[in-house]
Amino acid sequence: MAPEQRITNKVIPATRVPTTLRQAPRQARDGAQGTAWAVTFLLFVIAGATRIWDLGNSVTWDEPLWAFRSVHFLNALIQGRPGDTFQIGAPGVITMWSGATGIAFQRFLLQQDAEAWTQVVNQPYLDLHDQATLKALGRFLPITRIPLVLLNACLLSSCVA
Repeated sequence: MAPEQRITNKVIPATRVPTTLRQAPRQARDGAQGTAWAVTFLLFVIAGATRIWDLGNSVTWDEPLWAFRSVHFLNALIQGRPGDTFQIGAPGVITMWSGATGIAFQRFLLQQDAEAWTQVVNQPYLDLHDQATLKALGRFLPITRIPLVLLNACLLSSCVA
């Protein structure tokens, strides 16, 4: 055996360890992080897609009321009346914020549904027999759901990360 090929019990200083060996733990960690991010993203896509897939085909019994509250919540914010944002004693702030976000996007950024906005804002309370207001709320229902779907998908996928 040649002298340079002999196996010895000497410890090789870290400066002489080949670069690939020093980087191996970091590369394994980076690979695990990449896998975790991929799983998180996949879970976000699956959670969001399953909720968005059937977004406009059904209405729960309380959705028109939450859309109504979201319109009035947003209107109170726009008018600078923070006291009027408190509309109900039960928790619902996240629902109203997310609904207001969707409505603001549709109403002000896309410049759509001015008549529906006026119809709903001019009603002090939701009358379930007022067909004009219910029809106007129908214009806002799909867009009020999207921010909440995205929020749910983010929260679900953050459980993995």
